[in-house]
Amino acid sequence: MYLNSPVCNKFERLLNDEIAFAESVLDDRVEDVLKKSKYIGQFGEQMAIDHGIADRPVTMWDTEQEGVKALKKMRFIYLTSQLEAFFKEYIGYRSSTDIDKYDIKKSIQPESSEWSKMYNGKKYKSSTSLLNLHFTGYLFQKRFGIDFSKVLSPATMEMGQLRNCIVHDLGVVGSLEYANLLQHTSEFLNVTLPEKVLLR
Repeated sequence: MYLNSPVCNKFERLLNDEIAFAESVLDDRVEDVLKKSKYIGQFGEQMAIDHGIADRPVTMWDTEQEGVKALKKMRFIYLTSQLEAFFKEYIGYRSSTDIDKYDIKKSIQPESSEWSKMYNGKKYKSSTSLLNLHFTGYLFQKRFGIDFSKVLSPATMEMGQLRNCIVHDLGVVGSLEYANLLQHTSEFLNVTLPEKVLLR
């Protein structure tokens, strides 16, 4: 399996530096600081009334936690954008093409046409976006002999559909068809679809 390349090394460093560190260290520190930061005086009394808290001082975590939790969603969307960029650069690298002059749509046209014919009429599955990892897995298997099922978890394969859910539907899974596309994600997050909201 051919995964050792300058492109792979570049994105591995990027994800470790920009996403993994924040996820494993910064979020907990931010939460800890906000929970220790208390509102005082008349303003604190008013905040307690506004938030229905009568048995303790109101902390910044009480008032700002939704914004902090949103960081996870923003980080996930950024992750998927970097994943798409990785796929483009990797295909270009394997094609020995300058990324600045590379036309990704033209390059993957043969596989895109084949995929569209195989899944014609299936709204989500037929997408030839590189963020549809089922399509990209088909492309990589056919072109490079790389089997995504051996390197990616089933939930990871649903990243593109989860991104669409978060960006376009505010995290709400509104149809059974959509829920079926996120079965492994729901198992990983231990939620029941379509009733629950993902990454909220």
